[in-house]
Amino acid sequence: MISPFIVQFTGEASGMLVGKNKVGSYWRAALEKFPNLQFDLHGVFVGASSVVIHYRTSFGPCAAEVLFVDSSGLVYRAAANYQWPLY
Repeated sequence: MISPFIVQFTGEASGMLVGKNKVGSYWRAALEKFPNLQFDLHGVFVGASSVVIHYRTSFGPCAAEVLFVDSSGLVYRAAANYQWPLY
């Protein structure tokens, strides 16, 4: 998973996490910071082996997440992109 918030919530300078445990820890930290986190869905775009989800977060910025899906239908890579400035 790649996100600019990874640096803020985990201290990982690259902004990238690899593995379910690390991604799970990231989401736990995010939900601690934003316990009432909600998403307002704006649209979904489907590709051959990817999906883009466009939404607004409850804390402000619009985002588009690109989810890459393998032949089993499992997400193996995700990149979150946020409208600038973030806050």
